[in-house]
Amino acid sequence: MSVYNQLLVIDDDPDYCQLIKEVLAPDFDCVLAHTGKDGLAQFTQHCDPVLVIVDLNLPDMSGFEVCETLSEYKDERSFALFVISGDDTVNSRLRTFESGADDFIAKPFEMAELKSKISRVIDYVKKQIHLKQEGDETRKMANIAMAQASQYSYVMNFFKSLNHCQTPEHIASLFYEAMAFFELASTIKIRFKGVHYFDKNMGDISPIETSIYELLKDQGRIHEFGKRILINGRNVAFLIKNFPDDEHAAGQARDFLAALVEGIESKIDELEVKATIVEATADLGQAINTINQNLTTHNLAINQIMGDMITDISSSYHRLALTDEQETYFTNMVETGSEKMHQAEDTLKGVQAQLQDILTKMESIEAISTRDSDQGGTATDTVDLF
Repeated sequence: MSVYNQLLVIDDDPDYCQLIKEVLAPDFDCVLAHTGKDGLAQFTQHCDPVLVIVDLNLPDMSGFEVCETLSEYKDERSFALFVISGDDTVNSRLRTFESGADDFIAKPFEMAELKSKISRVIDYVKKQIHLKQEGDETRKMANIAMAQASQYSYVMNFFKSLNHCQTPEHIASLFYEAMAFFELASTIKIRFKGVHYFDKNMGDISPIETSIYELLKDQGRIHEFGKRILINGRNVAFLIKNFPDDEHAAGQARDFLAALVEGIESKIDELEVKATIVEATADLGQAINTINQNLTTHNLAINQIMGDMITDISSSYHRLALTDEQETYFTNMVETGSEKMHQAEDTLKGVQAQLQDILTKMESIEAISTRDSDQGGTATDTVDLF
């Protein structure tokens, strides 16, 4: 940024330059140049003035050319151009404006008039500098807001894609897509039916990184060391190897990494529940098959035994010389026993039907879980961000 009290005077008359310098000395630090080339060299190499005073009549080049050249620097430096000329015609003023000058004073003039015009021009430059700073700050805030919106949108899409993941490999692959988006170098540890480590190529991580995960697994949620940060969860951990130095960027990174941890944790919980349902369903199905087989075998054996018993007893009545009353008693006893056996069989069949109903419901839950994972829309969509 220019200092507000430095002026560059480009005029071919040394005495006139010295006079201006003496008059302005109490308020301004004046740098003098007597040719156009010298003035341009002073401006580009040696000073950073808030105001450049240019006389149009220079020995080596036109003052208009000097103004046009200096105007090219207005996008990168904050200063004003002030033209002095003995030609006070309309055409001269218009050409001065076209060359990029901010004000004009015609010779001869009073020094008080010059000081007054210089003061107004410098106030104008100060206001322009202030507006530029406000604009830069506004653009900076807008860029930050746009970056945050982009990150928020990406994280939401990450959660939607996470719904389709069914294995640790799928989760790690999606995680590394996120790391590429956020320009972070990382490795990941996932605990699901064992412990899995993945680098960005889905291969093994280095032995020292494995050791770091183990050493710091009980050292809290977030552990920072140098430019690295380890974020621990119950079933997932990230080791970030190029964590941002900038405080604002680092804060944003912590926010979205925390969101990724929560989302992946939720997904792993879902996969564990689903795996438990699948295993329980398979075990229950196997148990029902075993019960069915054993019940069929049992029923065949009981029916055979009861049939043989009834036949033997019926054929033995004449040999045992039983009275009619005794025959009736034994016949009723056999029939009652047979009826109780059939009732017991019906009870077992009822239990069998209940188990089959439970199996059907568990298979339905498994099917719904698979469908929801394929279509999206699980609880991971509700994770709080930022």
